[in-house]
Amino acid sequence: MREKIERLSIRARVAFIILCLEKSVENSSKPSKWQKVLDVFWLQTNIQFVDEWLYNISKVMPESILDDAYEENDTLSYNDYVELDFLYKTVPKYIFELMELAFECGTIELYGAIENKSERTIELVLKAIETMKQNDIVLPNIDLLKKFTITENSGWGRQFTREDIFNEPV
Repeated sequence: MREKIERLSIRARVAFIILCLEKSVENSSKPSKWQKVLDVFWLQTNIQFVDEWLYNISKVMPESILDDAYEENDTLSYNDYVELDFLYKTVPKYIFELMELAFECGTIELYGAIENKSERTIELVLKAIETMKQNDIVLPNIDLLKKFTITENSGWGRQFTREDIFNEPV
């Protein structure tokens, strides 16, 4: 598995963890309530300047919802915030772990050069895989992401959407 991960762009690694998150929330009692959160996560793979994603994603992370009062922003309405506050109080811990892993994978290399195929992001993907196995959740097909390689765009890879993963030839 490590060899497959090494060939993936940083964006594709984040996408894999997001696909893990999607599979995890499918097992929850309210998967439709997660769409807003998932939409914000998916911005990372299709945003030109990845550091802009940091602002958006921070608004839906568990700490921002559970520990902070609502502040007006373009990412979440007050109603979204209240809904997520209620939702986050009832989810299993491993879903938060996957959210953190996707967040970290998408931000850990933001301001430095990607070296050694980004060992740090490889480790985060491996942790996500372990989390999925520990919770008996089927892994997404990593081969769907092999078309998004680390050789493009200084390791970040080309921009793509969730739909591109499933609609482009493998």
